[in-house]
Amino acid sequence: MVKKCLPSMSLTNDYLVCKNQNAVDIIISIKPKYVEKILNKEKLYEFRKVIFKEKNIRNIFIYASSPIKKIVAICEFERVIEGTPQKIWEICREYAGITEEEFFSYFSNREKAYSIKLKNIKKLHNYFDPYQYLENFRPPQSFMYADIKFILSFKQSSYVLH
Repeated sequence: MVKKCLPSMSLTNDYLVCKNQNAVDIIISIKPKYVEKILNKEKLYEFRKVIFKEKNIRNIFIYASSPIKKIVAICEFERVIEGTPQKIWEICREYAGITEEEFFSYFSNREKAYSIKLKNIKKLHNYFDPYQYLENFRPPQSFMYADIKFILSFKQSSYVLH
């Protein structure tokens, strides 16, 4: 069960505002080369082998993995598409941001694939360093729920959206 400590925040032009009292935010780790494609709108789907159980997701904090190791963007969650890798590729290939070979290699020996549809992607002007604000921060392997400490630290960090 996810603790809903804070109302979820919804993106506007340059700040987060309370929108849905029951929604939760997540943090996902993405390799920097794919983050660039997301920021350039070449990649609007993020692929996962496992997916979160919580259905009421509002925002996604995008954590660029090594060597950047920072939250570099925020976007709104649109939906999860679930199906066979073949079906997911048919639906998402135009904005997959990866080659067909990379996609099927990632999902090799899998019967099920998940695609997270991203929308309203906003790059942070100053990247948020969670290690600076949160003691014992550990980046998620795939995803994690953003807790109250994370959200408050983020809001206090003077972030600015592009």
